[in-house]
Amino acid sequence: MDPSSPSILAAREFAAQYERWGKDTAFLDGNWIETEDLDWRFGAKGFAHIESEIAQLQQLMQDDRDRYMAEIEAQADGLPGYVIAFIGASQERHPWTIELIQCGLAMGNVAYMRWKSLYRRVRPSFLCPALAPPFGPPGHPAFPSGHATLGHLIALLLLEIPALCARYGLFKANAQGAPAVRGGPVSRTDLQKTQPINSPLLWLAARLAKNRERLGVHYPSDSAAGRHLAANMWHALLHEKDVNKKITCPTLLSVLARAKAEWPQ
Repeated sequence: MDPSSPSILAAREFAAQYERWGKDTAFLDGNWIETEDLDWRFGAKGFAHIESEIAQLQQLMQDDRDRYMAEIEAQADGLPGYVIAFIGASQERHPWTIELIQCGLAMGNVAYMRWKSLYRRVRPSFLCPALAPPFGPPGHPAFPSGHATLGHLIALLLLEIPALCARYGLFKANAQGAPAVRGGPVSRTDLQKTQPINSPLLWLAARLAKNRERLGVHYPSDSAAGRHLAANMWHALLHEKDVNKKITCPTLLSVLARAKAEWPQ
């Protein structure tokens, strides 16, 4: 990895402002992370919540894992390539779009590894060895899900490109017989809770997260937290108006401007 590449520079700019995104759990709890994402932490209620989540993972293992295994393996270490293929980008025509994806990957890796070190949640297969992930689980903690964080962050960055937003943005139901509408921009509130989001790129991000649950290496609340953390990170980077909360990454803005020029409308 070239330390002078834009994605690494963007990650360094982001990491230097850690007090605005990863200072401690007091900053994150109920703020960037929704209260429901943390139900696993608290006493008898937490134990019951963990039991419920493991039961869901056992059901996924029995019903879904074999059918999705080829896709799960492809996504395990090939997340950027999976997204690049989905949007139809190529190194020849869209080098800055691919660099934007790499920016999301590099910044997201810095962020979620910090968050994991704060919460230190054990993997589900440690509590229920019968989940028996066919590979892994990774050696770092479970919460939040790295794949959920990266998938949602990269999707949100790509949706800043108007042409991609028109194809893969938020689609709202229109009246029967009315002309089809283009995809529209996504807001941070669209990513609250865990309801499905009617956006092809964010659907892909949710599928990446669900496949990690099918593999047995993440709880559903890990996936939800990754989604919420990515949404707040994206908002702080590109849409925050409060100068005391905004995360400033000039390199990311430069890459994004160049990526937009690669997709004429």
